[in-house]
This record gives sequence, structure tokens and C-alpha cells, in this order.
Amino acid sequence: MNNASFKIFTLCADTLVTEAFKSIILASGYEHFPLKDFSSMNDLELSNRHGLILIDENIIVNGRKENYLKFFKNYTDSLPVLVAVSDSDKEFLKRDIFTYVTKPINISNLQQLAEPYRDNFADEGLNLIKLDDHSYNINSRTLVLADGKNVRFTNFEGGLMLIFIKNSNKTLTTKFLLENILGYSSGADSNTLKTHIWRLRKKLNYDNFHFDIVNTKEGYVFKKY
Repeated sequence: MNNASFKIFTLCADTLVTEAFKSIILASGYEHFPLKDFSSMNDLELSNRHGLILIDENIIVNGRKENYLKFFKNYTDSLPVLVAVSDSDKEFLKRDIFTYVTKPINISNLQQLAEPYRDNFADEGLNLIKLDDHSYNINSRTLVLADGKNVRFTNFEGGLMLIFIKNSNKTLTTKFLLENILGYSSGADSNTLKTHIWRLRKKLNYDNFHFDIVNTKEGYVFKKY
């Protein structure tokens, strides 16, 4: 499989970590682009959306919490963000909505994380899912309503939306959703999941959009009403 067109941008605390990430990324067949700081992430062109960003935990843990949380809040409509963490820092990250990969990263787990994204960007035309007269764009995580209005979703919401659409009329348990959002582990717990589904439902609350997420005893069902 040729992954060369898929880009992984890295943001690390020092050059040694950057070089370590670079070796794994190149060995996995992806392109590597190091970033200098958070501000440089905002300069990424839309043409570079064919990829993801891998951030070393030390960039976050050693920074001021409000700074990086504000950054993530403002950046959720851009490239997917992964955080590389050690086992000892998982509890720290669970307090917020981070998707993480455990260090040391190897070729196998990097490809497991990256391939769902790479596949999503294979062809823009193939990444539009029809929902009656509406459509969902997987690439941009945007619901295009029949009246032309665009509803944008965060990374987490977009992952939920895609799973619900692909499993319409099926009951999805909390465990299934937490384990399968975009194909990798997340630091989110069941309460966090409930919050995000609530926010997602609010975004779907339009008169001409006749789909909803229903909470049952067994889990959640995305269906037309």
C-alpha cells in the first residue's frame, strides 16, 4: 500500500522526539512534516488536510492547561489531532477530550491509527454519504442540509456521526462507541460520551432533518423519524 500522499505533522518538545517520530512515520510509509509550535498548526493549508497531527505529551503537559485547551477548542474543525502519551499520563488526559496513542509508538499501531483517516481522504466524491436530501462529508466532518446550510462537527462529534450513519437503525452500546470511534482508543468515558451525544443531537435539531439519536436501555440508535 502506498501511503506517501498521507501526511503526518508532528509537534514535539525536542529534536530527539521529533527524530524518533520521523523514523516511525517514514518507516510506515507516510510523509513527515515537523511543526515548530501551535501557531504553525493554524497555518496549514486546506490542501494539507489529507493527514493528521501527532503531538508529543510534553508539549501539552509542560504547558499551561488553559492555553492548550483553548487551542484545541479553536482547532477542532481542522486536521485530526493525536497525542502520544506514556501509560502514567493516561489519567491526566482522560479529564479532557484527547485521542491518544501510547508510547513507544511502533509501525503497527501508527498504521492502525492513520489508515482510517487515509481511507477517508482517498476520493472526495466517495466520501459523501447521502441521508435523503442531505449529505454528510466525511473529509470535512460537515453535514450539508437540503436547504444548503452547513453543520460542522468537531473531531469527536465527526467520529460519532460517521459510526452512527454507518450503523443506522442499530443499537450501539457505550462500550462499542468508546472502543470504535475512528478505530482507536480514546480518553473519553461514558459521561463524556453522553455529553458529546447531547451536543451532537443539538446540532442535528433542524426542522427538515428527520434523523435523531435515540437513547435506549441497551445503547444509542441513529434512525429516521
